[in-house]
Amino acid sequence: MPMTKRPGRPPAKQEIVTVAGRTFTVVLTPGLKEGGYTVTCKEIPAVITEGETEQESLDNAIDAIELCLEVEKELEARKKAQAR
Repeated sequence: MPMTKRPGRPPAKQEIVTVAGRTFTVVLTPGLKEGGYTVTCKEIPAVITEGETEQESLDNAIDAIELCLEVEKELEARKKAQAR
């Protein structure tokens, strides 16, 4: 698991998750003051979530990715319907 170093901050950790048969890279950044982790997804910038533990943070990221993929699918269906 690659680590990203930032001056004056604990290192961020990258994880690979698979959702709906697709692979995503999520970055877990430890919170400085409040603890826990903030998570972002490199492939879907709209995914920003958090959790108290690494596992909770990963679970929340997977949920957020699933929701984004659902919205993406709905938007594609609407575009197809409008094109008819």
